[in-house]
Amino acid sequence: MAQIKTRELSAEELEQILGAITKADVKLTLYLEANMGFRISDTIRITRDMIANRRIQLDEVKTGKDNARVLTADESLTILNFMDSNKVSFKQFANTDDKEFKKYLATFSRKVQREIKTACEKVGIDSANVSTHSFRKFYATTVYRESEQDIMLVSKLLNHSSVAITQKYLGIDKEKLATFSFVGKGKL
Repeated sequence: MAQIKTRELSAEELEQILGAITKADVKLTLYLEANMGFRISDTIRITRDMIANRRIQLDEVKTGKDNARVLTADESLTILNFMDSNKVSFKQFANTDDKEFKKYLATFSRKVQREIKTACEKVGIDSANVSTHSFRKFYATTVYRESEQDIMLVSKLLNHSSVAITQKYLGIDKEKLATFSFVGKGKL
């Protein structure tokens, strides 16, 4: 059976889904993923202290590479207020290689995916190709568009090992590259 390709969300879909999520820990996870581009395995390791210090620095679970984000004071305050008013914090693990972390990640990921599906159904979005990774793709495409298509920036932020991976990730295929290889403006 072919695997369904996860798609990025539009800004409107992001708002609708986040608005329909009822569990605060899930909402925070997806909000952080959509706004920082971390994978769920890294997002659940973000601590209150990191948010308060306005610097998120993690060794990614999937790649082992260091990745960091800096928050403004307003962003930090918004997240801290949400965490405090909803009593949200993530369980901390000393080692991401241990069985307990992997079990927690698998269980939490299933919970988040169920919440995404339920939220999509509530707001009338087809959930067939929407997953936790859709929120990371939202981040990537948002940065790509808002940075005037700076693919190197997106590649660096996502910690991809090559720009080719980022191109594939953003859906920049060979057909699209061929279409824009020559724009045909001006006269000879």
